[in-house]
Amino acid sequence: MIFALVVLTGAFGALTRYFVNDWVSGWFKHSFPLGTMIVNASGSFLAGFIAGWVIQSGAQPLWVIPILTGYLGAYTTFSTWMVQSAFQIESAEYMRAFLNILGGIVTGVICALAGIYLGGGLA
Repeated sequence: MIFALVVLTGAFGALTRYFVNDWVSGWFKHSFPLGTMIVNASGSFLAGFIAGWVIQSGAQPLWVIPILTGYLGAYTTFSTWMVQSAFQIESAEYMRAFLNILGGIVTGVICALAGIYLGGGLA
């Protein structure tokens, strides 16, 4: 049962990533991969929020694994982020690559902490 739910939610997570990235890229037409950063930041926030809620409530309902592993695992994208950074380095866009890598890490951690806090996991 869990396996099927992970597969199903993963499919929806991948589709959501595609549409969010496409929407953001349509609004901001430049070579910085802002769509990927927004996807990863929002996914970090949601994962943090769910984790905070689980910590606060002590419950681990059936939907936590499919949402965290399936949906958010497919929604967020480490590999795309790294390939975009590698292309920036290859194109000698060193500052852009540095900002993409560091910005993604800092933004992701801040969003995860905010999610955990708002989910009730940190006091």
